[in-house]
Amino acid sequence: MNYRWQIHEKLADNQVAKPLRKLLHDQWLLPNRLIHYLRIRRTVLVNGNYRSMNEIVEKNDNIQLLFCGDEIRTPPQMIIFRLRSHIWKSSMRIVIC
Repeated sequence: MNYRWQIHEKLADNQVAKPLRKLLHDQWLLPNRLIHYLRIRRTVLVNGNYRSMNEIVEKNDNIQLLFCGDEIRTPPQMIIFRLRSHIWKSSMRIVIC
């Protein structure tokens, strides 16, 4: 599979041991949506191997995140739904006035 973005990071010597999910969410500030995609696609590698989100990462571990690009995009049906909702609300305002 071709990945558009790859993030390689080596954890610092003073890194506190914590679950991978906590590291990604609390320390690296990744949104839950991206963490979900990484987990489902198994594209989080710790020291070259996939690890579940609940496993502990420690100092000097190499973390690699692989992104295809579609994790970031908003699905088209959501845009259409929001647009229709906005138009409906706008038309209701016109009718009421």
